[in-house]
Amino acid sequence: MALFSIQDICKSYPGVQAAQNVSFEIDEGEIVGFLGKNGAGKSTIIRILAGVEQPDSGTISMYEAPCTFTMAKQAADAGIAVVHQELNDVPLLTVAENMAMGLGYPKKAGILDRRALNARARAALAELHMDVDPNALVGELSVAERRMVMIARALLTDAKLIVLDEPTASLTEREIEELFAVIKRLKSQDVSFLYVSHRLKEITELCDRSLVMRDGHLVADVQMKEIDEDALVALIAGKRKESLTSKRAERTFGDEVLRVEGLDPFYRGSPFDLHVAAGEILGLAGLGGAGRTETIRQILGANPNLGVTCTLNGRNVQITSPKQAWDCGIGLVPEDRRNEGALLNFPITHNITLSSLKLRRSRNWLPFPSTGKEAREAEHQITTLNLKTPSAEESLANLSGGNQQKAILARSLSAGCKVLILDEPTHGVDVDAKTEIYSQIMRLAASGCAIILISSELPELIELADRFMVLSEGKLVASLNGEVSENELLKLCLTANSEMVA
Repeated sequence: MALFSIQDICKSYPGVQAAQNVSFEIDEGEIVGFLGKNGAGKSTIIRILAGVEQPDSGTISMYEAPCTFTMAKQAADAGIAVVHQELNDVPLLTVAENMAMGLGYPKKAGILDRRALNARARAALAELHMDVDPNALVGELSVAERRMVMIARALLTDAKLIVLDEPTASLTEREIEELFAVIKRLKSQDVSFLYVSHRLKEITELCDRSLVMRDGHLVADVQMKEIDEDALVALIAGKRKESLTSKRAERTFGDEVLRVEGLDPFYRGSPFDLHVAAGEILGLAGLGGAGRTETIRQILGANPNLGVTCTLNGRNVQITSPKQAWDCGIGLVPEDRRNEGALLNFPITHNITLSSLKLRRSRNWLPFPSTGKEAREAEHQITTLNLKTPSAEESLANLSGGNQQKAILARSLSAGCKVLILDEPTHGVDVDAKTEIYSQIMRLAASGCAIILISSELPELIELADRFMVLSEGKLVASLNGEVSENELLKLCLTANSEMVA
């Protein structure tokens, strides 16, 4: 008997057929990969399973009994837990309070029993080997820590089917190994997983079989032991995998564009300097908590940067806010696109042109943007990045996560930034979209843009970066020029972290 099944699920939005007659089932204790390009229909199916959306037609069953989910609580009560790709936490609540949302808060004499609340949270966090204070505000945690808290919350639900949507985004290799160990242990207890990831290495390592979506249709249901990675890519993209070759050797660097001295992201008295030249891609490597995101926040003036000096194109500048940084030509594609990058209720056009409205004026002397110029620029960027949308006026909220990321990248491309900081630029992006984004990064570097790249995917960092800085606990522990292997870079990250702990 199947634990879970859906039959002939259909769902459409204005101008888009998101799911068309999708049917599959999942057995007890089975880990099933759920694959497809951005916009293939995966997120729609997940929202239906979570009770956030209702299908136009079709049936959902648990243990062959039909179910109807008109709200998230009904799905949770049926034994389905969903960890969404975008963080759905409340930053101003504590870790323990976030983990208890929707599950009920323990009470004693009619009053919240905070000791029991924290103990329950601490036990779930320990399953993932997380040393996080249950009383800490979620908003004070890193993105990776917040994601792990949401995964720990799913463990509290006693769910029979756990849906993990890009669970390893921003996680380090060590955190991924610990997560996989928990998944495998729960699998042995007959808990099932629907596992969504664009990282095919994870799919081949973890999953028993995989479902592949394309253009709203389920196009394949394959056993992992019977297929290799290249064939899987062919199913996802509809073509064979193309090898990505770096064009670094064809590029030459220009003069130094940005130099920042006195960086100390955790304010521990161990400052270091950072510099990047025109046409150069500088990679920032490190484990979770190494201080990579905090470093760029300090560069941008988003975090206090007293004592930090910045030289841009040979001229001293004082940057005390992200707006000043942007005005100086320093752009950012943030790691947390939902809270720091995307204007979800705005149309795609406005998301793309928001930071370059001065370039789209009706007349140079009039402070009013031209809607025609905005529309043409948006269409240009949509075509360049192959952004999948029925219209440039579509609300950004209606796009898949990967297409939202493309829109945020398009904003920096539209503004013509001289320095571009990319923090996890391919988070939640499919194979084809990654290749497109890689090409854009290489094209920008070739045109003379100085790029600072942060990525938790070491192969991606190695593929693109010309030079590397390795951070650990806010300190610079290594600087590397030229070619480096994944093992060498990982060893530096791990060894540095171990030495800091010791």
